[in-house]
Amino acid sequence: MDIADVVLTYSGGAANGDQTLSIGGVKSSVVPASQQSTALTIPGITVLEIAGMQNGDGQLIVDPSNTSIALTPPNGSQGLRISYLGEGDRTYFLAGSSGTPNGYMLVDVVEASLPTTYSVDNIVISTPQNSLFSDVTKNQATNGIRQHRCIYLTNNHVVTDIAKLALYLLNTTEGDDLIEYAFDTDAGIGDGVTTGVAVSLIDETDPSSALSGLTFESELDPLLAQELLSVLAPGESIPIWVKRTVPKFVSAEVINNMFTLGINTYVGD
Repeated sequence: MDIADVVLTYSGGAANGDQTLSIGGVKSSVVPASQQSTALTIPGITVLEIAGMQNGDGQLIVDPSNTSIALTPPNGSQGLRISYLGEGDRTYFLAGSSGTPNGYMLVDVVEASLPTTYSVDNIVISTPQNSLFSDVTKNQATNGIRQHRCIYLTNNHVVTDIAKLALYLLNTTEGDDLIEYAFDTDAGIGDGVTTGVAVSLIDETDPSSALSGLTFESELDPLLAQELLSVLAPGESIPIWVKRTVPKFVSAEVINNMFTLGINTYVGD
């Protein structure tokens, strides 16, 4: 099992890709966009996921002399070199050396296809807008608003349990809004279609307080992450709610107001 087997998707219907409709209901098959890069030219490597980096120029490095792969994020320094010798085809987690603000990249590697000479791919990291929440309107900034989104976390591995899950914020927004998260312990664990299905909110503000029984947190320390303390078996899902609270009378505009949800996983074998 590797981190690529832990998959986040929208709610709101089997094929829903609209974040404004991701306010509960059955699990979607659509993955929210996080970050993206320009196309790689190094053979044998495919980018699966990027998150938490600043926008700008970065590098992906393959060094056959020590059979390693490394990432240099925008405005950061090269991270830990990850050895691929004898590992075959698998997924790797790459990060910058300066810690969590430099984010991470998940890559699929076909070892036999990797170059035999030192190779550097200059890549440009960019962030799609509004993958989970819409822009704050002037009216919302003046009057304040509380919004909710529901996403599903699924164990996509065929045989291995995730023994424990924990949520925290890898990084939070620069604006005056507050981002919070909660496991949907009311819905519980299931397939996200017939069991373990999140309640469908009347609208994003949850005017009927359907989520009042959940524990929302905004912890940045992974050691204090919110733990599920239940096994997530292969094919099972758990709904997660993310809440954004915009206070009244916000006047400061932040163009790229991003946050990254961090997930700690512990596999069962």
